Amino acid sequence: ENVVHCKPGSVIFATGYIMHPDFHPGAYAMARFVQLLKPKGSKVAISGYTTPGARVWTDLTQKWLQDMGYNVVYREDIPPRSVDLSPWVNKVSKLNPDAYITVVGTAILIPQIIGLEKMGYTNDIIFPDFTPEGDLLNGIKRLIGKGEWLIWGGRYATVYEDLPEMEKIKEAMQKFGHQYPFSSRHCHGWTIARIIEQALKRAGWPCTRLDLISALENTNLDTKGLTGLSLIHISEPTRPLY
Repeated sequence: ENVVHCKPGSVIFATGYIMHPDFHPGAYAMARFVQLLKPKGSKVAISGYTTPGARVWTDLTQKWLQDMGYNVVYREDIPPRSVDLSPWVNKVSKLNPDAYITVVGTAILIPQIIGLEKMGYTNDIIFPDFTPEGDLLNGIKRLIGKGEWLIWGGRYATVYEDLPEMEKIKEAMQKFGHQYPFSSRHCHGWTIARIIEQALKRAGWPCTRLDLISALENTNLDTKGLTGLSLIHISEPTRPLY
């Protein structure tokens, strides 16, 4: 589906989960969003958490955007426990980039988008699924506008999709109880649990740590639509990957 003409809740694409210093699907997805939305040469600002994982994400996002011909005019990370976000909000709003990518979670994202709107910045803001769907909708209610400039990019399916596997998740939540409303985070947790389940079945009992690692290295998984593709194990000398 064309991201330019999507409707709220539309599914553009989702990626599986991979931990690799040279390729991060979330970072690539952020860069591709900009490529679909903006012409080459457009100005882009990037922020993320000041954590090693987030830096891999934002470093690669910046690299790919520059390789695609975009002008990254601002790049500064935000400590996860920040309360006063005015330094970042003021800088972004003054630069007025054509798009702003912010790789943060609910506690920072919602005050960010509210603060940016107050400063008059309503260009496209692109962010990952660190913010559950329900939190985002509640945040949008606090805006003056309708938040049509906000672009949520998910690695897992969203609650807006009608997938048979989601019914199984809902049944498990009803049976065993849950603390948080249904979101893509549950799709994430469900998928990881299924990988471990399959590996434990393969390893048998008793199961040592080495048995489990060996079983994981030989376990692939059909995610039933909860990610863009099936999860396939790739072996490297020093790093097992999904």
